[in-house]
Amino acid sequence: MKYTPLLLATLFLAATGPQPFSSSRQGIRFGELAFAPGLHKVVVPGGDTRKMALVDPDTQNIEIVAPFGETVSPSAGAGGGITSADACRGLIYANDRSADLLYVVDPKTGDAVASVPLAAKPEHVRFVANTNEVWVTEPGSERIEIFALPARGIPRPKHARFLLVTGGPESLLIDPLRGRAYANLWSDATVGISTTDHKILSRWQKRLRPFARYGPRPEARLLVPRLRWWRSDSSG
Repeated sequence: MKYTPLLLATLFLAATGPQPFSSSRQGIRFGELAFAPGLHKVVVPGGDTRKMALVDPDTQNIEIVAPFGETVSPSAGAGGGITSADACRGLIYANDRSADLLYVVDPKTGDAVASVPLAAKPEHVRFVANTNEVWVTEPGSERIEIFALPARGIPRPKHARFLLVTGGPESLLIDPLRGRAYANLWSDATVGISTTDHKILSRWQKRLRPFARYGPRPEARLLVPRLRWWRSDSSG
């Protein structure tokens, strides 16, 4: 069964019993949900609760892992803590926006097997399988920080390089089949990046033009934005 982001969110919110997060603030700011096929779990970073939930989408069983230590500063603010995670090869890579750290977590034991400092405030964490790297977006510095992973032994990420993404990156999606990464810019464009050469190969300009889509009755019409794209080249 394939799990879409909307279905994942529905499954998580529909889980029986109270949700296993508590926070000193009013509610929790969720950054993202991600399905990890290798673990068959929905990975849910818990923000400033400093917890991470692993949800079985079939049984709705919830496991909590919390190896992230205490908050560095009580004034870290909304949007801090554990906000993004990606899983591959039996491990979870998660960021800590309060401490500016990248964690490697073993979901079987619930322990952090490694942690390394980040050069700037992180946003999204993605594992790149074809290069055995972890990419962390740092939009405040307009770049992606790339970490190499060892072929064997303790999987401690090692800083390898920075990839400049001027005007972003606002998000990050990895296409392992084509060896591409895609990131939005804060303005009106999306860029395609080679995961092997670490270079921006393509750029799409986008414009939104609304149009009315009508249902069977006039009162059932829905205003939907129409997305138009312009490509700068053909290599992406």
